[in-house]
Amino acid sequence: MMEIPQARLKWMWFCIAIVAYLALETSSAELSKEKIEKIIKKLSDYEKKQKINEDGIKVALAGVNAPTTTTKKPPKVKKEKKQKDRKDNSVDEESFPDLLRIPDFTFGDDVSVCANLVIVLDISCSISKGMRTRIRDTAKMVAEAILADPRNDINIGLIAYSKDVHHIIYLNNTFSQNELVDAIENSPITGTACRTQTNEALDDANNFFFKTRDPNDPKAQILYLFTDGFTYKRVLIPDTVAKAKVLKDAGVILNVIQVPHKRGKTDTDEFQTLPSPDRHFKIDSDMVAVDLYEKMSLDAPCEPFYGEY
Repeated sequence: MMEIPQARLKWMWFCIAIVAYLALETSSAELSKEKIEKIIKKLSDYEKKQKINEDGIKVALAGVNAPTTTTKKPPKVKKEKKQKDRKDNSVDEESFPDLLRIPDFTFGDDVSVCANLVIVLDISCSISKGMRTRIRDTAKMVAEAILADPRNDINIGLIAYSKDVHHIIYLNNTFSQNELVDAIENSPITGTACRTQTNEALDDANNFFFKTRDPNDPKAQILYLFTDGFTYKRVLIPDTVAKAKVLKDAGVILNVIQVPHKRGKTDTDEFQTLPSPDRHFKIDSDMVAVDLYEKMSLDAPCEPFYGEY
C-alpha cells in the first residue's frame, strides 16, 4: 500500500472538516453569499500555501538526489618521505692517516732543487672542509721542507679556486721563508660559489705565473693541482683538459693530487687526462707530502742547470 505524504494527509482532513461544516451549516440554515465566499477564499489560500510547500519539498528532494558536478576530495593522507635507495659513500675523514712529516734534507747531501712551483688548491664545496684543510696542510708541509734547505733555488706561487680564481702568492713575491709559509697556512679554504672551474685556474697559472717568469730562467716549471677531479659545470671538462695540455706542452710538469669528493663520487677521467706521466698522487696517503717532495728531486735538480754547488 502506497504511503500518503504527511502534508497531503493534513490537506485531506482539512477538506473533510470543511465539507462537514458546510453540511451542518446547510442543514441549520441557508448559507449567505458572504459566508460562502469566505469559505472559498480560505480554501483557495490554504491550497496555494500547500502547493508552495509541496513544490518546495520536491525541489529540495530533487536537489539532494541530483548528481553534482563537484566531487568531494578525499582527505589527504600524509605520505611517507621516500628514501633514496643509494649507498652512502660519504668520505670518512677520520679513517685517513695523519700526514707524515718530511724529514730534513730528504733529497740527500748531493741533491738540491731549482724550480718555479705553482700550487693550485681546489676549495670548492664538493670537497669537505676537513679535506680542504688537509690539502692546505700538505701544500704547506712541502713548501716548508723545500724552503728549509738553503741550497734550493725555489720560487713558490699559490692559487685557490672554486668558481673564482684567487691569486694568493705570485712567483716573484719577496716574502721571507716564514712569511711564505704563513701565507700558505692562512690561505682561504672556502670558495665564493659552489663551482669548480679548474679550467680557469689552470689558465691563470699559465698566464699570470709561468708566463711572467724570466724567459732565460732555466729552473723547472712545476704545478701541484689539488682537486677532486670534478670540473663544474661539466660542459667545461674539455676546456680543463685543453688548458692542462697547453701547460704540459710548454714544459710544465703537472702533478695532480687526488682529493676525495665529499659524497664519494669517482666517475671522473681527470686523474687520467690531466697529470704528466706518473704524476698522480692521492691525498688520503700518509706519504703524499713525502712523495711530492721526493719527486721534486727528479723533476727539478739544480745540477743540469747550474752544475754542482
